[in-house]
Amino acid sequence: MHDAPEITTSHVLDLLASPYNDAVLYVKYGPDNEGGDLELDIWCEALVPYHQVVLKKEDTRDVLDPLGEDNLTADDVEHMLPGYQHEVDEVCDGLYTEAS
Repeated sequence: MHDAPEITTSHVLDLLASPYNDAVLYVKYGPDNEGGDLELDIWCEALVPYHQVVLKKEDTRDVLDPLGEDNLTADDVEHMLPGYQHEVDEVCDGLYTEAS
């Protein structure tokens, strides 16, 4: 079994800075999603299996930047990381449950 990847402020800020309006942060199996250690990556929601999605850009922006000021810093994200890590862990657990 692989360990769940650790989410960082950079992951969240990269998600919010993504040029895709429907961007998601998701768990993938290695660099090409074809095996290896679990990793976090960003891609368009329509191209990612739902059960691999951790965060959606729109939902994350609504929570962290409800006024749409677009000036978030790492400090703004830091307090949310434990909850986001829980989401990563849940997605990873679900991936292994499916594979069993």
